[in-house]
Amino acid sequence: MVLSGATAAYADTMVTTAAQLESAFAAGGTVVLGSNITIDDGSRPAVGDGEAVTLDLHGQTLTIDNVPRGRAGVAVITGTALTIEDTVGGGEANVTGGPLSAGIGGENGAVDDTGRQDSGTVTILSGTVTAVGNVGAGIGGAAQGSNGTVDIQGGVVSASCGVGDGAGIGGGTNDGAGNGGTILISGGQVTATGGFEGAGIGGGHQGDFGDVTISGGHVVATGGDMGAGIGTGINSIDPVGHLSISGGTVTATGGADAAGIGGGLNTKGDSVDISDGLVTAIGGDHGAGVGTGNSSGGGLSGGTLDVTGGSLTAIGGAQAAGIGGGFDQDGAEVTISAGSVTATGGAGSPDAIGPGDVRNPGSIRDFGTLSNAGLLTFPAGSTESVPAGVTIDSSGTIDLGGSLSGPGTVHNTGRILPTGSGTVDDHGQGDAGRLTVDTHNFALSFDVNGGTSPTPPTQYVYAATVSDANQTLPTASDPQGAFLGWFTAPRGGTQVTTTTDLSAVLGTGPVTATLYAQYDVATHLVVTAQSRILRGHAFSVTILAEDDHGDIATGDNSTLRFASNDPNAVLPPNGSVSLQGGRATVDVTFYRHAGNDAIRVVDAYGNVGQSNPVDVI
Repeated sequence: MVLSGATAAYADTMVTTAAQLESAFAAGGTVVLGSNITIDDGSRPAVGDGEAVTLDLHGQTLTIDNVPRGRAGVAVITGTALTIEDTVGGGEANVTGGPLSAGIGGENGAVDDTGRQDSGTVTILSGTVTAVGNVGAGIGGAAQGSNGTVDIQGGVVSASCGVGDGAGIGGGTNDGAGNGGTILISGGQVTATGGFEGAGIGGGHQGDFGDVTISGGHVVATGGDMGAGIGTGINSIDPVGHLSISGGTVTATGGADAAGIGGGLNTKGDSVDISDGLVTAIGGDHGAGVGTGNSSGGGLSGGTLDVTGGSLTAIGGAQAAGIGGGFDQDGAEVTISAGSVTATGGAGSPDAIGPGDVRNPGSIRDFGTLSNAGLLTFPAGSTESVPAGVTIDSSGTIDLGGSLSGPGTVHNTGRILPTGSGTVDDHGQGDAGRLTVDTHNFALSFDVNGGTSPTPPTQYVYAATVSDANQTLPTASDPQGAFLGWFTAPRGGTQVTTTTDLSAVLGTGPVTATLYAQYDVATHLVVTAQSRILRGHAFSVTILAEDDHGDIATGDNSTLRFASNDPNAVLPPNGSVSLQGGRATVDVTFYRHAGNDAIRVVDAYGNVGQSNPVDVI
């Protein structure tokens, strides 16, 4: 990297001693380690004013320690840039800053009246880099200093504030400085651990979140006591920041009273966007998974969370929401457009998404907002209570292993899938001030309609169709005929199947409806014979079992009995002929000349039919 004003071309400089390294850094250009170098005599390399340095570890090890007060292990201040790479493999940089300074980055020169110096631009492409700050960040700002830009594209990076309140990567500590700056991670394995009151990635004590973008790599960020995993440290003053995750695997764990992602102690949440990647956010005691930390004042906003892809698991600490408020803090504005979110509140009674537990009984904290068009999971043991006057808008899927309750409303144009011990309070009917689930909410009771099978239990469907709810419909039986299905009326009506749009047939929920079993059962027999026959000659008779719609009752396979007013007629013996699929054909012979005669047929269910008149000649 070449900064404005820096010399545009350098020859590579191979260094084998500390003195050569320091001189090469001051001059700028590409510096290649030719051997292992250890610096522990109080000196340190510093990128020259306005210069850019590329340090090639070249398979060697650089160790820097015992740096004096106010000096970084490697100084990269505002207006300078350092890129670290390892073109050979196996190279390491192990750097520890002096008191009040970063491991790599800014310095606090108050000891010699030069004042604090924020960090410049630090880029890591490859190699193994371990940086430890002392009141300053591991990589970033010094004490009372802010971070410039940290860009990690590869390598194995471990950055921590070993002493004091700085971030692992980001700002230093104190006096409203310590801002997170710009942090870019697109690859590599990154472990960032905040100091006592600093974030793992982001702000130090009283510092802003900064602008953090993670698009790849494997990131583990852990806040110090009272610092967020990714976000701010303690007491950030009107924090401003943004986290964007579009790839990689990210685990962010807050310290006590701090969020996994968001605010440290006494600090509100901020703006978080997730479009891809696998993200886990775990709040410390009294801190939200994503949102605010704890605060004695109460009422801090949980910020905003927009999920448009990827996967987020958010777990709140004790008395804190999974997403939203820490202990006694407000909820967040949560929009899930796509992707999946799993949220669980901590011990106590906080919601998975919403405010934290209140400190004073009777207090009310703002729920925030929740819109879901993706997959939202409330796992077993979690609770989600919708306050009065609040509507959750869900056009996606809610996978409900926990409980969904409250006097508010879920506008469910998607589906809710209770699993295991998952429950919807009052089945979402809204009785006596309890939870209302509207639009897709159908309580289906069943009437076997004279059948012999037991009455199925009521089925609760929170989806457009039974199939969309991952359910099936029960069956019913009747010995007189095959089960046809479930209908909106005992006779006629509209059939309801697993793919029927329930709103179109039953109306907009919440709806309680009774479905009736209907069967392929005969209600009468149709007997047809020739109108004129010869005495003593056999003729054919056709028998059809029909239902009350005039359709053949294909389920009637019963035996038949025959009768005629001709005492000499030759009829099939009773019980010798059975309907087959509601049909039968038999031969009959009449002997008497009595004018018109007829044949009477009865099936095993008592259905009767009589033929047309037969003229015997």
